[in-house]
Amino acid sequence: MNENRSVERFILKLSVNIKKENTVAESAWTKDISSNGVFVLTPNPLEPGSRVNLEVKLPFRSIVNMHEKNILKVRGKVLRVDKGGMAIFFEGMDDFYL
Repeated sequence: MNENRSVERFILKLSVNIKKENTVAESAWTKDISSNGVFVLTPNPLEPGSRVNLEVKLPFRSIVNMHEKNILKVRGKVLRVDKGGMAIFFEGMDDFYL
């Protein structure tokens, strides 16, 4: 498959908490991450268009939008659902680079 991506993806298995408004947070793992978004491995993907709050535990510090130790907190939108998970676009991350 030829993928046309504007930014590089990094294959990283990171712990992530996903919270949709008025729901309990779900813990999952990332498959890959980029400066634009993340692919989350989950047997219970949300509908495309769903807005979520993400907390991604990163293996390093000193990065934009980081709070509480090494946690990246960001809002996102589910772009698509694929077998095994969902792709989430980071919203408001124009100045974020990996």
